[in-house]
Amino acid sequence: MREPSGHKTTQKSPTTPRRFIGRTNLIHILINRLLNGDSCSIVGPPHIGKTTLLRHLQNEFVNLAKEYSNERIVKFLFFDCHMIPVNYTPKDFFRQLWMRIDRLFPEGGHCRALTELLKDPTEPWSMRELFSQLASTGRRTVLLLDEFDALFRHEHLHHSEFFGPLRSLSSTTDGGLTLITASRLSVADMNRCTQEQNPTGSPFFNNNIQLSLRPFTEDEVERLFQLSDLNNVERSLISAAAGRHPFLLESAIMVLIETRTFSPSQKEMFDILSERVSAHCADQWHCLSKSQQHALRMVICGEQQSSILAELSSALNHLCADGIVERNGAGFRIASGLLLDWIDRHIREIESAPSHTPLGRPKVRQLLNSVLTTDSSFDAFCLDYFPRVHRQFAIGMDREQRINLLLQWEELSEIVDALRLPTVSGCIPQ
Repeated sequence: MREPSGHKTTQKSPTTPRRFIGRTNLIHILINRLLNGDSCSIVGPPHIGKTTLLRHLQNEFVNLAKEYSNERIVKFLFFDCHMIPVNYTPKDFFRQLWMRIDRLFPEGGHCRALTELLKDPTEPWSMRELFSQLASTGRRTVLLLDEFDALFRHEHLHHSEFFGPLRSLSSTTDGGLTLITASRLSVADMNRCTQEQNPTGSPFFNNNIQLSLRPFTEDEVERLFQLSDLNNVERSLISAAAGRHPFLLESAIMVLIETRTFSPSQKEMFDILSERVSAHCADQWHCLSKSQQHALRMVICGEQQSSILAELSSALNHLCADGIVERNGAGFRIASGLLLDWIDRHIREIESAPSHTPLGRPKVRQLLNSVLTTDSSFDAFCLDYFPRVHRQFAIGMDREQRINLLLQWEELSEIVDALRLPTVSGCIPQ
């Protein structure tokens, strides 16, 4: 990858900005599908390199596609869905899309339809005519939609008037429009999220081919180490701390480079690195299902009897595929020492909160922010355990306002007890 997780740094990078490590098979599949006009969904856990892969495909497509027979003119449009304003409607989005396509393809038979769309951005027949005309002249627009998950929480775009045209245009215009989405949600999950808007018709994303992005292979990790000029001791330390996760590997290598001038001890370097990746570990934890969190706790606690492993086999297989755990003889172990350290501290912090001892608001507020580190996890917590408070959450209300509402309406002891529940804290014994 260009930089293992796609993040630029101010320090001298262990890999040069023009390098991209691995993902060879995935890129081959992506290009082949793209040239055939098939839409794809890149799916993977936090910081696995989804954005980097999209950017690499966009910037290097001409070089990457040299070996393929391709007579089409392919143009990419990149959208970071986190940047879409909260008040955007489908008309606003499509108007922006037509303006950008006008700059990509300023001349041709498609211009009549484009002129109509700049007046009425969601006129369906002009939409279809635009991309059909482009396809008939060997031109293709590839829409790269990064952080696609954000649209399922968007007040105006989480709607059939938005997803419906995208599906139709990407499947009925002979490849005039192709979609490549990147998100943490599987295609099946995306279809479930939009089932309410489309209860009887074909699922919006059933034409998207899912491509799962996994951690680096052993060969890719070795390639990264070679580019970073690490000695055997440094390689061993970084592998133990980071496993094969691109972001953790990058972070560990950068901390090693940054601290070489004052030669910290291994413990000091691990502490620096733990602080740097704490937010990532919290994000990783809260993206896991409850059964996966429970499986991780069983691995940490050494509860790996054959009956328990059999019961948790589905969760463990998923965790193995994502490189979070790895096989260790007849059992399993967590692949990253950094994630293991974070989960262990997270569990002990929950256990240390007394179940029935009265706590003041500042302590409960601190506990909420420590355990529920993302807005989505806090909202889900309130929806599950304090629905009357959740019903009062309004669009535009920030996290602190929502926490204040919870603290105002509910008993502090009940909030703490809910935080101790297995489904919230990761199956902490009561």
